[in-house]
Amino acid sequence: MHVRTSYTALVAVSALLGSISLAMAPIANANTEADGTKFWGSVQRDDAHIVSYYLTVPPGETATLTLGNGYRLEMRAASSDDANPASSIKVYDKSKQPLHERTQDGQSPMNVSGSYAICSGSVVFISPAPTEAPTCD
Repeated sequence: MHVRTSYTALVAVSALLGSISLAMAPIANANTEADGTKFWGSVQRDDAHIVSYYLTVPPGETATLTLGNGYRLEMRAASSDDANPASSIKVYDKSKQPLHERTQDGQSPMNVSGSYAICSGSVVFISPAPTEAPTCD
């Protein structure tokens, strides 16, 4: 029997940021699908450093990228058990209020990309994720 760890993640930061963390609970399960939903893109908050992300989240699971100062990015992969399967990506502000949500219908595996610029509480979202990250300029 071959058991896979369910999460693969790469989070790249253009400069050293000590307040970025990725919260995921890896699951080792022989029945876990090899592919999940692939999320990738970038986030820039108020001219801070750009955070680029690439995550593969198993079906039905959620991963959270903490961006510092209370901001976070939450990614949920569609589950085959859902009546209307859809994957979503949400960005929350420091008061835990959602600033933006994108939902993409369909079952895993799928790809969800997008880039955010969060400027003084306003959000610019571009999908698919462009080569260069949006900025607050």
